[in-house]
Order: sequence, then structure tokens, then C-alpha cells
Amino acid sequence: MMRYYGWTSLLAIVLTAALIAMVFRHLAIDTLIETGNENGITLATAAVSSFRSPLLRYLEEVSFRRSEESLTILGLPPDLVQGIHRLLDDTSIIRVKIYDAQGRVVFSTKTFQVGTVQADNPGFKSAIGGEPAAKIIYRDTLNTFDKEDEDANLMQAYVPVRDSLGSPIAGVFEVYMDVNDLVAKTTRNGLFMTFIMVSVLSALYGVLMFIVRRSERIIETQYQADVERRKAMEMLTGKMLTAQEDEKKRIANLLHEEIIQTLGGVKMYLEHSVGSPIQNDGGGDSAAARDQMIPVLQQAIRKLRMVAIDLRPSVLDEFGLEATLKSMMSECDNTYDSKKFHLDFNVTEDELPKDRKDIIFRIVKDVINRFCLMNVEGRVKVDLDSVDQRLILRLELQGDKWRWQEAAAEEGFMQRHGFESIREHAIISGGEFLAAKSPSGHISYQASWG
Repeated sequence: MMRYYGWTSLLAIVLTAALIAMVFRHLAIDTLIETGNENGITLATAAVSSFRSPLLRYLEEVSFRRSEESLTILGLPPDLVQGIHRLLDDTSIIRVKIYDAQGRVVFSTKTFQVGTVQADNPGFKSAIGGEPAAKIIYRDTLNTFDKEDEDANLMQAYVPVRDSLGSPIAGVFEVYMDVNDLVAKTTRNGLFMTFIMVSVLSALYGVLMFIVRRSERIIETQYQADVERRKAMEMLTGKMLTAQEDEKKRIANLLHEEIIQTLGGVKMYLEHSVGSPIQNDGGGDSAAARDQMIPVLQQAIRKLRMVAIDLRPSVLDEFGLEATLKSMMSECDNTYDSKKFHLDFNVTEDELPKDRKDIIFRIVKDVINRFCLMNVEGRVKVDLDSVDQRLILRLELQGDKWRWQEAAAEEGFMQRHGFESIREHAIISGGEFLAAKSPSGHISYQASWG
């Protein structure tokens, strides 16, 4: 993905830079032409105004001369010569050309042009019609006005020569201005703007690549986490199926080995009692048998109740999770005449979704079974709380046997002591699992759901 987005972004940035450079160059050239045309026409008009009278007289005199030789012999009037020299010396004008009304060049600083007819020159046509004209000619390009190649960047300006605004036009005055500095400045500005633009776009490209690279790393990390989570889910699912089968075997063994055998023994005893001859001792034997059978039957009933609770207690649906857990803990405490469990229930039943309620019941039930049915040493503090809309179940194992050790977080330790189901139930139900050291220094297992 990085390579694809990198090349795509680079191509897009290069194309954008080229497009912006072309647009800027076009705008710069348009500005240069517009400014240069205005300046050229203004300067040419001011020049004509400074020597209008001698220029008009000269155009009137040359109108009677037809040959190039006669024009050369005639020469310019002294005051017109002085005006043109001042123009060449004091301004950016480097060449001057004067046309009569027929488009004939009657004067030019390039003497070989004198006598040529340029009546089809677009600039002359515009000026002789009363509209000044101007055009920029770039170095080494064809001058479409004069049909010549130029060796410098020039501005041509054509203005009509007449006595007043409404008088006839006697000729056209043309000037050539040097705009090399203006073109060079425009080029420098263009290069500077291109440099700035390339720098900005390069910085944006760098930021984009950083974001893409970081996003790629995040995606890869999430992908790896998903793969590991999927593998963990597959492994835990297999373990859960195995655990369910083991649970069924455990319950079947409990029913067969303990409860059924107990009931079978009671049955045999009753059969023996019924088949025996009646004693004349006032029922002493019957009373003794009854006293022996009642604790045995109570123990069987208690174990049957534990099995029922183990499977799915009805009180969970009727009275809620808190009452169910307290009932299970109380039943265990009464069985062994010791306080093995402590419950802190800090949420309301309405805050518990049904699926979460079932999962929490299964987790706590497994711990109760571990400590009660198998009479494991120690106590358990169960804490259920809601923090920042996150449901948190903490199981703190108390007692000398359950002092914190790093191995408590390892899978082997949890399997060995029968607590692996806590992790399995938490993860399979979409929650998170954590093994940590409690403030009292004991092992604490925590499951949480968002």
C-alpha cells in the first residue's frame, strides 16, 4: 500500500506542480505584456509630444521625396535629431522608426530599413487608423510586425503622429524598448514561486507519506492483533468444548459416585429395615436408623441442589445475579461452616445485559465450584463494578497460598489451579482479561467488558 500511495501521490504532486507553474507563467506573461504595452505606448506618446512640430514638418517634407537616396540626403532636422538622441540616451528606448502615411520607412536607426514599405505591418495599420499598438518580442523569436528575428527582448510601440486629436494622421512613430530586465525579473519571480511551490508540495508529500506509513503500521498491527485474536478464539473455543465435556463428566461422576451411591445405600438400608422382624424395644432401632439416615439424605439433597445451581439456578432469572451469587456463596459457606466468599455488588440489575449476566455467573460459579466442591484452601473476594461505562469483575484470591507471583498470569498456572475458565469466558464473550497484584498482595483476576 505504501508503494502504491507513494507513487500515486508523487505523480499527483508533480502534475499539480506543473499545472500551477504553467498557470503562474501564463499569468506572469499576461501581466508583463499588459504592463509593457501600456508603458511602451505611454513613452512613445510622450516622445512624440516632445518634438511634435519638427516631426510633422519632416513628414511633410519627405512626402515629396520618393527615393531612398533623396531621403538620406534630406536628413532629419536638428531639433528632431536632438529629441531622438535624448530619447535614446535617457530612456529604455534603443531604436526609433518613422513611417509616412503610406507605410514607407522615412527614418530608422537601422539605416538599411530607410525607404522600405511596410504598409502591411499590423502595428502600422493600427496606428495609422488612430489606435496605438504595442507588442513584446522575445529574444530569438520572429517579429511578426517587422518579419525579422530579434536578438533581444523588445517592446514595440506604434503611435500616430498628428497635430491634434481631430487632425489628419501624417505618419506613425515607432519605438523599440529594451525589456530584458523586465523579462529577467519575471523569470526570477517565476523560478522563486516555483521553488516555493515545490518546497510546499514536497513538505505536503512528506507529511502524506508519514501519515500513510503510520496508517500502514497501525493497519498491520491491527491485522496481526486480529489474527492473534482469531487464533486465540479458535484455541479457546476448542478448550471450551473440552471444558464443557469435562464439566459434564464431572457432574455425571458427582451424581453417580456420590449422590446415587448415597441414595442406593439408603434404599438398601430401608429394604433391610422393612424385611427385618419388628423389635419389641419400643422402636429404638427405628429411631436410630432414622437418625442415621436424615444427615445422609440432607447431604444428598444439598449436593443435588449444588448440581442444580451449577447447571442453571432458577433464582438467576427470578431474582437476579446478585441474589444468585449470594445464594451460591451462602450454600458453600454453610456446607463447610466457614466464610469462603465476600461479594461487593456495585451495579444494578438494569445495568447488566443478559449475555453479560450469564457470563459473569459462569465465571463466579466456576470459582465457587473450585473453592467449595473441591474445598480449595483460601477465600475469594468478588467485586463487580461499572467504571466509565465499562463492566469490571474482579476476583481476588486471598490466603497464604494465593500470594502474588509472576507465574499467576501464565496459562499453565491457571490451568493447574482451575482458573483458566475465567480467561476463556472473558475473551470468548468479547471482553478483556488481566491478571494483576491486588493492593493486599494477593492474586487478582480481572475480566472487563465495554
